[in-house]
Parts: sequence; C-alpha cells; structure tokens
Amino acid sequence: MDQNQKNQSIVFFDGPCLFCQKSVQWLAQHEGLGRSLYFAPLQGETAEKLLSESLRTPPLQGVVFLDERSQVHEGAAAIRALANMLRMPWSIGARLMTSWAYQFVATRRHSLFKQKEESCLVSPEMRERILR
Repeated sequence: MDQNQKNQSIVFFDGPCLFCQKSVQWLAQHEGLGRSLYFAPLQGETAEKLLSESLRTPPLQGVVFLDERSQVHEGAAAIRALANMLRMPWSIGARLMTSWAYQFVATRRHSLFKQKEESCLVSPEMRERILR
C-alpha cells in the first residue's frame, strides 16, 4: 500500500470467486460521491499485511471491510459498514443486511456464477483500485 492509500477504505474479497469479483464491480459503480473504495483479494499481499491470519485462512467466510479508521468488519457487519460508502437507495439496503441473509448468499457464492480462469476486474479504472 503506498502513501496515498493509507487511511483508505479497503474491501477484501475472495479473489478467485467470480461472484465476489462482480460484487466488487457493483460496489465501485454504486459508491457515493467523493468516496473511493480500494479492493484487495484476501489471498494477496495487502491482506497479509493488514488482516489477521484467521480472516485469510480458507474456508473464507466472505467480505472483510477495513474502514478509514482501520476498523475491521466481517460478513454482514462489513456490508452494514459499507452502507456509508454507497449512494441512495443502495445504502438503505446495505444497512438492513442481516447475518442470515448474508450467510445464505456467502455459502452459495461459488455456485451463483460459473468459475472462470480470467478475472472480470480488467478495466483500467478498476486496475488502479485493486491492491495486491
């Protein structure tokens, strides 16, 4: 993480999971004005530096959100914490995320999309926001 990215909000996701990659794209498209989320795979160097091993060890439980105050949020709590980063009406839906709804999707995320070898996070704009 370079100097400009310190104190930035980072969404950590399961890198090989296509559903997770699509979710990252969705978050980038629906974040609020003046917001700038960064994204990093749970299997990457940034996660290794900033997150505990338990959050990075398979089986991965899903999204982890490191907010600008360096607080770590997991699962449904991460989605609720991300609500502050999203535009209306998406922020309302994120605030209403329940643990059971999150778990329902998280345990089925690999079957929601067929796995592909190549990443769907290839646009130049997204490449700048993906940390290693």
